[in-house]
Amino acid sequence: MIYFTYLMASLGPLNYPEARSFVSTPHQGIALGLLVIVGLFHAALGVQMIIEDYIPLASGRLVLVMMSRAVFIIASLAGLVAVGLIMGWVKGAV
Repeated sequence: MIYFTYLMASLGPLNYPEARSFVSTPHQGIALGLLVIVGLFHAALGVQMIIEDYIPLASGRLVLVMMSRAVFIIASLAGLVAVGLIMGWVKGAV
């Protein structure tokens, strides 16, 4: 969270091309990728706990946990692809 606070404070006065070049540096991009992974993993664990606490049927819990994991995996991959596109590691239509 310290990194995220630093990132938001650094990006505040920048326009889009400057912010993009700031994020495209290797140490910023890697840190942002790790933040995406850790943040979404933490969110997935929280959603799993909510499902396990409030869904009474075991079969319903399993289906919902698997669906939420799939959503968070897709979101993680999308976030990593976005960071990769900014850094130039993934070739795309940018």
